[in-house]
Amino acid sequence: MELKRSRWLVAMLLPGLAAPLLWVGSSAAQSQAGQTPSTTAPQEAPALEPAVMETLKRMSDLLKGAKSFTFTYRTAREQVAQTGQIVDFLHVARVALTRPNKLRIDITGTVWNTILRYDGKVVTLFDPTQRFYSQIEAPPTVDDTLMLLMDKFQTSFPVAGVLLADPYEKMRDGLKTAVDLGLVNVDGIRVRHLLFGEDDADWQLWVEDGKRPLPRRLAIVYKKAPGAPRVVVTFSDWNLSAGVPSGRFVFVKPPQAIQVELKMAPPGS
Repeated sequence: MELKRSRWLVAMLLPGLAAPLLWVGSSAAQSQAGQTPSTTAPQEAPALEPAVMETLKRMSDLLKGAKSFTFTYRTAREQVAQTGQIVDFLHVARVALTRPNKLRIDITGTVWNTILRYDGKVVTLFDPTQRFYSQIEAPPTVDDTLMLLMDKFQTSFPVAGVLLADPYEKMRDGLKTAVDLGLVNVDGIRVRHLLFGEDDADWQLWVEDGKRPLPRRLAIVYKKAPGAPRVVVTFSDWNLSAGVPSGRFVFVKPPQAIQVELKMAPPGS
């Protein structure tokens, strides 16, 4: 699993855009209109657009109204190598959640092969390839457990926002700008493309248009991290009425599995 967070985002190891280009008139367009390209300073980013916040709220209401759901997400995460070069790491995660206190995430990929289980009392992190596992006592809700993992153990989740009881409350925290970039197609699905700005991160969210405003894609740039790394998340296989057996969240120690300590992060890290 990974480290650090910026509110709900700069979690999951867990992440500016050339955003001014979206807010300043195109020089090419001005030239075609027979005008001299402007030499004025770039415009300030617009504030929180009400329509954008309404879309974010609708998405949040849809997710928090589901007592149990499953989905899959794929991440492409940039990391700065010792050479200073940017390296991409790819992972696939399958999520099952039952409110208020059950969560399972199965992660496979380049770096992490981990199964997280939270049964309402204990969090278990199990590496099926190395057969190592760690356990800690957990708070009584998914929200508090995620905060514990991110704050105390520097575990990061790029999708933490969609797992919370009220995603909107966390997602809007710290926002400086919120801009609607219009309707586009992502994997054959018509989505609304939204752009957000915070002090530590710029992020984009693609939300399905229509009656089911599901998140379909998320991209985050961690502006203050070395190399300004980027993570891109693609969501799929949403099931908002999934019946997940309670046994899926309970860890049963496999033969020859070895327990190791999950160490807390140093203060101020």
